Amino acid sequence: MKLSLTDTRVRIAAGLILMFFICKWSVGEMHNVKDKAKVAAMTATMKTVCVGRFLIDVPAEAQVFYRGAFLQGWDIAVYPDETEEQFANSLDSKEAELAAKNNEKDLPSLELARPINSNGVHGKLFIFDRNWVYGIEDGQRKDHTFAATLAYARKENTSVKFSAEFGDTRIDALAKIVTQFQPLAEDEIPTAPGFCFGRFMLLDPLTAEQNERVTMFFSLKDHPDFVFALDSAAGLKPPDSLLVRDARVRAEFESTSKTYRRGPRTIGGLRGEELVEGFNEHNGTTGYSFEWESFPDQHDVFRPDLDLELTTGHPPRAGGKPVQSSLSDEALLILWDKIASSIRVRPTSGAPAGDGTTISR
Repeated sequence: MKLSLTDTRVRIAAGLILMFFICKWSVGEMHNVKDKAKVAAMTATMKTVCVGRFLIDVPAEAQVFYRGAFLQGWDIAVYPDETEEQFANSLDSKEAELAAKNNEKDLPSLELARPINSNGVHGKLFIFDRNWVYGIEDGQRKDHTFAATLAYARKENTSVKFSAEFGDTRIDALAKIVTQFQPLAEDEIPTAPGFCFGRFMLLDPLTAEQNERVTMFFSLKDHPDFVFALDSAAGLKPPDSLLVRDARVRAEFESTSKTYRRGPRTIGGLRGEELVEGFNEHNGTTGYSFEWESFPDQHDVFRPDLDLELTTGHPPRAGGKPVQSSLSDEALLILWDKIASSIRVRPTSGAPAGDGTTISR
């Protein structure tokens, strides 16, 4: 039997289907309105964070933390809550530990323990754990040797460690760099030229060739599925741009993703590219990925490879299944723009420390 749209059953079915989609749309709009209100409340009060040579504003409720910084081959770890007594005990223990060891040739591991005492910074610098390797160059065997370095130092109420597995040839450079460190108070935004993160900064002069790098993360208590990160890395050879890299893998995810933005974007005077996408996961959840990356200049500390990311839908435990994003796409775009658009070069005043070869801005 051929059905007509005038058939009562067809009209009822069509009406029910229409009502279903209207209800679904209404529920979605209600969630959207609520999520936008959450973002408005969350961003009503912001705080400023220093990341390298840049500032970024994040919600006042955000919990901010850093991955240890990096400079000229040295990893930098900061201990802002260590007492003078704890520092002295740790320094003595480390020296005793190194002095008690032998290297791979069964010679004393500790080769140098040089005191540090300059610019209000005190501590010690160590060379230890030498290794020997060889390679073939022009058909002949060439022997090479390298040792680890560690600078453990303190200024005012903050301790810091600089460490590298292959740093012995740059020991004089390390001795100078350590004395350029300056402690910062909680949430302090310094005005001196230099490179900062958290409770620590390195005063200029520093150059792009020293490859200063730091990554800042922050989380939001009511949105544990979010991961925010801002990475600043100077002196690197410019990689392929964000959108060029994305084009290589785009075909793999086109069937499960939706693109909201894909194109150039300038933030704080820095030219770059932006990519915003939503992903439908196999378990029926939806997550979002936001990324902005600048175009770096390898020779300018004020034009580093700067990368801001926000991803949602992360499971509460590593290895778990993705979860539904705790904010809608429209609300997330508002949050993203509020944070991303705040990136700017940190204003400075006064002359840099040392010879002043790094230009402040």
